[in-house]
Amino acid sequence: MNINEANELIEKLYTEYPKMVKVLIRDGVPELLVDDLIQSVFEDAVRKADKLIDHPNPVGCLYIALSIAVKVEMRQPHRSDI
Repeated sequence: MNINEANELIEKLYTEYPKMVKVLIRDGVPELLVDDLIQSVFEDAVRKADKLIDHPNPVGCLYIALSIAVKVEMRQPHRSDI
């Protein structure tokens, strides 16, 4: 995979960003966490683009990764006085 293929994949995946925001807000994720969670998932996607490009459903992988990121984040204890 060359850099152009990786960039095309990430650009394609990035079109899902608005949908991901809506899904997280609909699912009750605090709005303060939404962008950070999505950014984290996209950072992973960039790092793993060489594997993701060969996957039959890269968009599905993105949503699964987001779901996992949400579960991990929601398990973390948060200070209520922040």
